[in-house]
Amino acid sequence: MRRAPGRPAGTTHVTALAAALVAALSMTACERPAAPPPPPQEPAAPRRILVVTLDTTRADRLGCYGWKAARTPFLDELAATGVRYAMARCAAPITLPAHATILSGVLPCAHGVRDNGLFVLDGAATLLSEVVKERGFSTGAFVGSFILDGRYGLAQGFDVYHGPPPSRLGLQREVIERPAAAVVDDALAWLEKLDRGASLFLWVHFYDPHAPHAGSYDDEIASCDAQLARLRKRLDELGLSEGLLEVVTADHGEGLGEHGEETHGVLLHDATMRVPLLLRGGGLPRGLVVETPVTHVQIAPTLLDWLGVARSALPEAGAAALPMVEVSAESGEEAPALLETLLPLDLHRWAPLHGIVLKGMKLVRGRCDELFDVAADPGETKDLAKERPEVAAALARTMEAAFAAQPKLPAPHDAELTAAERERLRELGYASGAAPTATGDDTLPDPREAIAAFREQTRALDLLSQARGLLGQDAALARPGEGAADEARRARARPLLDEARALLTALAIKYPRDPSIAFDLGNVELSSGRPAEAVPRFELAVAADPSNSANHYNLAVAYAGAGHAAFAAAEMEKAIRCEPLLVIAWRWLIFAHAQRGELGRAAWWAAQCEASGALEAGELASFRANREQLETRMKAAGQKPDPSPTWPPKDLRPERQRAEAGAAPDGGK
Repeated sequence: MRRAPGRPAGTTHVTALAAALVAALSMTACERPAAPPPPPQEPAAPRRILVVTLDTTRADRLGCYGWKAARTPFLDELAATGVRYAMARCAAPITLPAHATILSGVLPCAHGVRDNGLFVLDGAATLLSEVVKERGFSTGAFVGSFILDGRYGLAQGFDVYHGPPPSRLGLQREVIERPAAAVVDDALAWLEKLDRGASLFLWVHFYDPHAPHAGSYDDEIASCDAQLARLRKRLDELGLSEGLLEVVTADHGEGLGEHGEETHGVLLHDATMRVPLLLRGGGLPRGLVVETPVTHVQIAPTLLDWLGVARSALPEAGAAALPMVEVSAESGEEAPALLETLLPLDLHRWAPLHGIVLKGMKLVRGRCDELFDVAADPGETKDLAKERPEVAAALARTMEAAFAAQPKLPAPHDAELTAAERERLRELGYASGAAPTATGDDTLPDPREAIAAFREQTRALDLLSQARGLLGQDAALARPGEGAADEARRARARPLLDEARALLTALAIKYPRDPSIAFDLGNVELSSGRPAEAVPRFELAVAADPSNSANHYNLAVAYAGAGHAAFAAAEMEKAIRCEPLLVIAWRWLIFAHAQRGELGRAAWWAAQCEASGALEAGELASFRANREQLETRMKAAGQKPDPSPTWPPKDLRPERQRAEAGAAPDGGK
């Protein structure tokens, strides 16, 4: 576990700027400071912690936060008998970064995990799970989505870390999520085996409220509530609820159309940044509602305090603990809430957004500033940046200093994903390109202005999906001219593809640097049987992210369809270098060379494929038989195995075993 020095210089500068901001807002700082949480009332040993994260759940859609149509009796009762934070915010409206912050107590700019699917948290980062494991706790994590798969680094310190089981890698899609009931089933199977006297740290994550929904948004939240009640009931029956502290929050909210954002990740409005936060048990106050704004970075320090563990156990987590008494919003002790989203940069090459909330005022900075009085205007309907420039300027200085003062953990590793995994993340509105980086490029579009394009792109993807269904094309990696579609179905698919092309072409003209638009437009052209038109689209996507096997695969298919066989083979080799388990790419190379009479080259590729470990056990016998037939034809034609001169096996990544691809190592780092 990493041990780092104390907080970096810069904290006093932040404090001074915060004081200047208070003066600009005509507020006073004469009220009593935030009190630390009272010491626990000697909860029965051993101590136990249950952390529940509800994915994509807005605070204002729970009954305890005022939603009249809510069906959340368990959460409402938990709030009534515990502590409810009326104004809690996440640090980033993206699942993996938000959870890394909850477990580490530091911001995404510090732990470095800035988006889904692209990063693996560095092993030197310290998580709360590691702290309690070192103190003898049994630790278990049960997550509902592949987005939090153990490969991304959050499994550190957990005895068990279970997510959706992996399906076959390569062309086949991964199981991306599982319902709350399955998560609870998994957690209970583990709990049943625990010693009844064990100290316990249990994290369960429910993904159900995330789009796409099996029912309505409220239905999905209600399902989570019911499963949480079931989990708690069984904890009672097993005698594991004695001395239990329950923590319930969400990673982020959901736009639901507010400010033009249907989902989340692009904007920093409170529709996606405000989250529920409930604590109960362990000697904490009952029935308390805390109006003081709080953030996710305060959760881990609070749990350390409750456990009586020194803050040095999480050396980078320097936030104050959550208040357990009401503190006036006008108090000068309120810490700024720092906000960010880099998803616009990653997904679209739009400008990233950063923000700060302090003293009821919120600044969002992209290519321009927006300022909102969130205390008086919680819907953020009126931009005050031009009316109150002095407040915007003071907030901007405070924000810059606060971000600069954050600790810097070792940079995260790049994540290794299959083509199908990347495509599935894209369908959920997440990463498609290379890892985002900070940029000073002031020519990038502002996501607050470009958000309408995202809606148009989503509409185009829906049309493409419908067309592919009619054509019988694979939804992950389409191939032109294939599938069982008859002419009648092709005729029905044509207008869908034409409309999708029109939408995406208009967007490509307006946003020529957006790799996601180029990729989607290339797929429309492939599905339309227009590979030559698809070539420049996929070339742009490859240039934006040369590590993405799907980009190379689709460009190869487009090259082949346009009659550029050599270019196609070269791109398909690159696809395999990026993803050695992409079976369809291996097969494509074998077939393409055999079709051109290059039997020696085809046989050589077949041997490489068999040796790569990409094939399932059930495929080996038939594949080997086909390879032997190919070698027989090769010899009859007087040819010999012909290695590819551009194929260096040393460039291949270490093989990832399929059985372990969706699971994390059990325990520790």
